[in-house]
Amino acid sequence: MYLLKNGKIFKDFDLELLCEILTFIDDKIIVLSDQSIEENEADLWTFDRIENITGLGFVACQTYMASTYGCANIGKDRALLLGPKMTEKLTVAQLVNHAANFWKHNEEWQITGNFGPRKSMVNGFEEISYDVGSEYPLSGCLAELTNGSASFNDVMILLVKWRDDLIKSA
Repeated sequence: MYLLKNGKIFKDFDLELLCEILTFIDDKIIVLSDQSIEENEADLWTFDRIENITGLGFVACQTYMASTYGCANIGKDRALLLGPKMTEKLTVAQLVNHAANFWKHNEEWQITGNFGPRKSMVNGFEEISYDVGSEYPLSGCLAELTNGSASFNDVMILLVKWRDDLIKSA
């Protein structure tokens, strides 16, 4: 939930919470990455943990987006088309949404055969030339979103631009 004053954001409570969550997630990813380097070996379990923590980061971002477009009384489909673009066909908001859905539902989609939503997500990843079948697709998606920094702090900056665009369009 956010508060406006003279048509501008005065306070964004959900963004403050997102900032705390993403700082925690970035810090954990750094610790795990450093641990892997110190051990001087490719510990696959560490990389799997980083991938799962990255998924949690995307879900936190998706939750922020849902609360924000809900507060603005804008539908999800329209909201995801707003803000910065990754490519001509794909917005940052859409890619964040695809990444969160991948983490939450990929295993389920394999079992249920519910390929409609999965196809949309796969298309989103392919739009940035990333294969969801690769070993660590969420980490790759985060790197693509952030021009290599792989920091959720940089994603949050993009989400602020998305939020501002959303509010202007409301």
